[in-house]
Amino acid sequence: LMVSGSAALPEPILKKWKGISGHTLLERYGMTEIGMALSNPVHGVRVPGAVGTPMPGVEVRIAMENPTKNHCSYTVIAEGNSTETKVRPGMEGKEGELLVKGHSVFREYWNRTKETKESFTLDGWFKTGTIQSYVAVQVSVRVVPLKDPSGFSMEIGILILGTALDQR
Repeated sequence: LMVSGSAALPEPILKKWKGISGHTLLERYGMTEIGMALSNPVHGVRVPGAVGTPMPGVEVRIAMENPTKNHCSYTVIAEGNSTETKVRPGMEGKEGELLVKGHSVFREYWNRTKETKESFTLDGWFKTGTIQSYVAVQVSVRVVPLKDPSGFSMEIGILILGTALDQR
């Protein structure tokens, strides 16, 4: 078993690796704050450049931020778990942020109350910073650079809520 974690690999690298090793890498998605949250199947079809579906116990949403003067709310575009995905009617193709909830999601940044508060929605979903859109059965993802609370630059990975992924 050969695994690539944290984010999806570009398709040319996957093809080159398969050509060299004869194996298809198992792509997964995770980050320190949420652990390993999404995975392609160990046995079964793996979509090149995608990191799979939510693992058991993990819930995900693609949601649009609706900022107001006093707080921020979200409009859910799509949501899913390890067994199903629901897309809000008429929301296919709309961009939103990947939100994650589950037992593997961290509780707080140590001694960083402000950063912790900014990292979660009011109803407890962790904001990953990944911008996505859902179209039919395919998710398109644009990876955006972020800074973690310690100031280091980072990039966030990719999610599938369906059967195919088109990475931009």
